[in-house]
Amino acid sequence: MSLKIWVKKKNHGNNDESLPLHLAENGKETSCFVNEPDRKCSITESMTSDTGKWEPKNLVHRYAFENNVEELRKFLKDRANEQWYSEVNKADSGDDRYCMYPLHYAALGHSADAAKALIEAGADMSEILNKRCFIRPFHMTALYGEWETRTGKKESQDELFDVFYKQGRMRVDKTSAGTGSTPLHYACLRKNVALAKKLINAGANVNACETDSLITPLHLACEYNAPEVVKMLLDAGANVLFEDSAGNSALHYASRCDSVEIVKLIVDKAGDSQDFLCKKNKRQCTALQLAVEHDRHFIVEYLFTRHEKFGSAFGNHNLHLLHIAAKKGFSNMVSLLCQHGWNIEERDKDGRTPLHMAALYNQVEVVRELIGRKADIEAEDDLGYTPLLGAVSKDNLEAVEVLWKYSLITALTFFGDSVLMVAVKENAVKCLKFLLVKENHTEEVWKKIEQMTELPNLDLDTPLHIVSKTGNLKAFDLLINHYIDINMRNFGQKTPLHVAVEHGHVNLVKRLLDISTCSINLRDKESDTPLFLAVQKNNVKMINVLLDYGANILIEDFFERIPLDIAIKEGNMDVIEVLLNRQPKNDLKRARRNVYPLHYAVENKQVPVIEMLLEKSYYVDISLEREGMTCMDLALENRYEEGVIALLNTPEWQKLVRRRPCHTDENSPIQLMIKHMPDVAAQVFSLCIHDINQEEDVVIHNYEFLDDVFVLPDDDAKKDGTYSPFLWENRGQLGPEAQQTSGQLKSEAQQRCDNFATIIKTHPLSLMVKEKQFDLLSHDLVESYLNGKWNGITKWFYYAACLFYLIFVLFLSNTIISMTPPGSTTENMTNYDEGSTTEHMTNYDKVQCLLPDSKPYVLFGFIIILIVLMALKFWRYLNSSKFMLEKLLELA
Repeated sequence: MSLKIWVKKKNHGNNDESLPLHLAENGKETSCFVNEPDRKCSITESMTSDTGKWEPKNLVHRYAFENNVEELRKFLKDRANEQWYSEVNKADSGDDRYCMYPLHYAALGHSADAAKALIEAGADMSEILNKRCFIRPFHMTALYGEWETRTGKKESQDELFDVFYKQGRMRVDKTSAGTGSTPLHYACLRKNVALAKKLINAGANVNACETDSLITPLHLACEYNAPEVVKMLLDAGANVLFEDSAGNSALHYASRCDSVEIVKLIVDKAGDSQDFLCKKNKRQCTALQLAVEHDRHFIVEYLFTRHEKFGSAFGNHNLHLLHIAAKKGFSNMVSLLCQHGWNIEERDKDGRTPLHMAALYNQVEVVRELIGRKADIEAEDDLGYTPLLGAVSKDNLEAVEVLWKYSLITALTFFGDSVLMVAVKENAVKCLKFLLVKENHTEEVWKKIEQMTELPNLDLDTPLHIVSKTGNLKAFDLLINHYIDINMRNFGQKTPLHVAVEHGHVNLVKRLLDISTCSINLRDKESDTPLFLAVQKNNVKMINVLLDYGANILIEDFFERIPLDIAIKEGNMDVIEVLLNRQPKNDLKRARRNVYPLHYAVENKQVPVIEMLLEKSYYVDISLEREGMTCMDLALENRYEEGVIALLNTPEWQKLVRRRPCHTDENSPIQLMIKHMPDVAAQVFSLCIHDINQEEDVVIHNYEFLDDVFVLPDDDAKKDGTYSPFLWENRGQLGPEAQQTSGQLKSEAQQRCDNFATIIKTHPLSLMVKEKQFDLLSHDLVESYLNGKWNGITKWFYYAACLFYLIFVLFLSNTIISMTPPGSTTENMTNYDEGSTTEHMTNYDKVQCLLPDSKPYVLFGFIIILIVLMALKFWRYLNSSKFMLEKLLELA
C-alpha cells in the first residue's frame, strides 16, 4: 500500500532516524521507508543541531512531550510580550518529513494536559498541516496511543482524544498529506481497538480510502489481524466489496492473515457467492490462492467448505494451487489439496507438474509426498526435462538423491541432454560429484554414466564441449579422466579447444593443451583455427598461450587471411602488436592476398595501427587498391586528416599521392587535399622540395603533384612499377645521367582530360584561387613553379609578343601622322585653269593617296601575322599537348 508512517526516534548521535512500517502494497510486502537528505530549517534552528537536542528556542516542544504544564505556562508567560503565540505554532525543523509542531510532541508523549494548555495558548489546529509537515497530531495518537513512549506516562489516549476532538475541535476525517490516510487508517494499522472505537463513534468515515492505493481501514484491519476492529467496521457499514487499486478486496487481505474469524466475518457479510469468493485481483490471484501461498491451512479448509457447492467452476478459478504449495515447500498444504481432489498431474504454462516445482526448488518433503501419492516421476515439461533433470539443473542434491532411486537415469531432454550433460551445462558441481563418484552407484549404473561422457546432444556437443564453454575447472577435473580422446568435433566442427578459446577460458585452454595439442591448428566449419578465434575475441593472453604451444601464426582461412589480417580489421592495437612482434619476418609474404590492412586501419581511424603497419613495410603494400581506392583515397574520402598525415610519413608516400586513371578530373589526392585539407597539401608541397647539397645550395623542386596534368595508363604503370608520368622520380641522388633525363615526360603519359578548359579549371593552382588558399599560393614550391614558368620560354614568348605589337602600333601611328588631311587639296586648286588641267589633276591624285607605295604591303603583312597568331591560339586549344603553357617548362 502507499500508506507512509514516519516516526522520530532519538538515537545516540545528533541525527534523527526514520522508522519504517512495513505495509502491504498491491498484495506484496514492501517497505514504505524512503531515505531523504537532512535539510536545515529555514524558520528556526533545528532541534538536532550540534548544541544539543533541546535548545532554548525549542523548549516548548520539550515541555509538550514531557507534559510539563507548569514549565510550559511559565515559559509562555515570560514571553507574553514577545509574541508567545508564535512559540506554540513553531515547527522544530524545516525538513519535509520530520517537521513537527508542539502539538505533535504532546501527541507523541500522550501529554493530554500539555496539549490542552497549548490549545488554550492558541495552538492553531487548522494550520498544523502544511508543506513541511505531512502528519497530524490525531494520526500520531492513533499510531502510538497504546505504546509507552515516555517514563511515568499516566494519561490515557482517551484523555488525549478528548482534548484533540472536543477542545481542539480536530476533525476525525482529516487526512495526512500525500497518502490521504485518516486517523482510522492508523488505528487499524496498529490494531488500536479503543481509539478505533472512539473514532467510529465520533463519525469517522469507515470507507475512506487513500489517495493512490485506495486502501480502506477495513483492508488494514484484515491485513494486520484485528478481528475486533474488523467487526466494528463491518457493524459501522464498511463495504466488504470495495477493491483497492490492485484489485484486492477485504477477502484478499483477510486470506493472508492467520485468522479464520476475520475471513468468516467477511464472507458472512458479503455472502458466499461465487463471484465474491472466486474474485481475482489484478495479479489474477483469488483469496484461496493467497491463503495457499501464505500457508494458511485453516483458512484454506474453511474456504474449501464454502466452495464445495460450486463444483468444477471453483477449480477453474483456482488453478495451480498445488504448484504454489509445492514451490513453497508446504507439504501439509499439498496433502490438504490432494485430499480435496486436486490433480497432482496438473500442468502449468511451462508444462511442469507439481513434482517438477518441488524438484526445482529442492522441497524434499513435498517430493516425497508427491512420490508417495504416485505422481508421474517421468513427466516431461515443454523442454523435455523430467523432475530429476530439473533438480540437477538447479544443483538440488537432496532432491536428486530422493528422485534418483525412482527415476529413469538415461532420460534425455528434447535437446538430447543427458543428466550428466545438464549437470555440466548448469555448473551443478554437487550433483556432478554425486554422478561421477563410482561408489555412489551400482556397476550397471556406473557403466551408463561413463557412456554419458561420450553421448552428444543434438549439436553434437559432448559434456567436455559444454564444460569448455562454461569454464568450470572443478567440473573439468571431474570429467577429464573419463576421456581418452579430447579432440572430438561438434556440429560446427569445433573441438573442446575451439570452444574454450572462443569463450575466453585461458586456464582451461592450458589444461587441454597440456593433454593434447593435436587440435591447435584444426579448422572449424568456418575455417577458423583456435588462433583465429582468439584474435576475433581480442584476447591477448589467449593468443600468447596458443603461440607458446605452437599455433601456426601464418595459417590462412578461406579468404587467404592470416590472423594478423583479422586483428587489423578488428582494430585492436594490443593484438596487432603481439602478432607483429611474433611474426616470422622471413616467412611472411608480402603477396597480393585478399586483405587490405591499411584500409582496415583507416576505416577504424586508428593512427597507431597505421604507423605500426607502415613500420612493418615487409607486411603491407601501401599502393594496394580495394575497389579502385588506395588507403590514401579512403582516408581522403572519409576526411580523416590524421590518417592522411600518418600515411604521408612513409618513404613511399609518392605512390599514394600520384594521380591514377581511376581518379576523375576533380578527385585526385592533391586536389582533395587542397579543397579539404590545405595544411596537408602544404606538407606535400614541402616534401617535394629536396635540399641535396647544402654547401652548394642545390635545391630540387618536384612539380609532379602541383602540375597535375598527366596520368600514366594502368598497363604502362604495371610494366614500369609506378604511376609516375615522368622518367625520374628518385630525388635523393642526382648523377650526370639522371640530371639529363630527370623530369622528362614519358612517351606513354596521357593528358588526364581531353578538354583543356577542364584541366585549367581543375588545375591545383586554379583550385587554390577558387578555395582562397592564399597560404598555399605563397608556398615556396608554388612560387618556384610560377617563376620557372615565367623565366622559361613563356617570358621570351611574352616579350616577343609585346615587341611585335609595339612595332605594329608604332608603324600604324607613323602612317596616320604622315597623312595629308583631305581638306588641304583645295588650296592647290585655286589656280586652276584650262591650260593647266592635266598637271593639276596629276598633283591632286598624288595628294589623295594617303600611304606611300610600300606602306600598304607592310600593313597587310602585319594583318596576316595577327590572323596566323589567332589561328595558332585556337589550334592550341584543340591540340594543347604540343603548345600548352605547362609543357613549355619541359621543352625548356
